[in-house]
Formats: sequence, structure tokens, C-alpha cells
Amino acid sequence: VLDLLKVKADITAAAYLGWQDMGKPKVAPCAYAEAEEGIAFIPVDVLVSRIALPVAAVNFGCTYVAMKALEKVEYPDGINADIEFCKRAREKGLTVVVDGRVKATRKTIEGDLSWPAATTSYKYTEEAP
Repeated sequence: VLDLLKVKADITAAAYLGWQDMGKPKVAPCAYAEAEEGIAFIPVDVLVSRIALPVAAVNFGCTYVAMKALEKVEYPDGINADIEFCKRAREKGLTVVVDGRVKATRKTIEGDLSWPAATTSYKYTEEAP
């Protein structure tokens, strides 16, 4: 996680995965790019690379937020507050990056979502294991 501090950005997230339910549940990175309809998931194969990538927003599961960002941007309430915080930060000229060199495992009731298995499919179930 200390590697996140090496990136020269205001908000830097590790590459980690989450269950995304956009009509059909699937595993997707918790990092987003600009899209016509707002934001879109960044493909897993992009984050398997070992680069730091500027993005529109990240989820805050494993994220470094610089004090400058916390001082400039009020943290919103509600669902997806982390994504809204990134949007507000970018509007103020701050940078948001996901670092593909730092991989994090996400613990969920559906099972662990980890790398490099991200390039393979996960079984999604509505029931806890």
C-alpha cells in the first residue's frame, strides 16, 4: 500500500475488484473512465498492466487521498460518495489515478476477488457461500 504514496496524484487507488450489477452481475475493477452516459468500468485487462492510469473515479476500498484533496473538497453523503468525491475533486483540478502496480484482494460474502485471477470468470450467486 505504501507504493500508492509514490504516485504523484491527489487520489490514488490500488487496483481491486468488485461485484458490479448492471443488469448482469459480473466482476469488474472499481475504477471508472469518462463515458457519454457518465462513467464506465475500466476493463480488467487494462488494470492487469503495471502502470498508474489517470481515471474519472475510483471506489475508496484501498485508496490514498492527499490532505490537499480533503481540504479542497467536501466529502458527500450517500451511496457512491467516493465516486462523487472524485468527480468534485476533478472539477477542482485535482488528479485521480488507479495504480495497476498495486493489487488488492477484496473480501466479499460471495468470495475473495483477487489478482491475477481477475482475468478468469468468477461465479456469482445471490446466496452467501
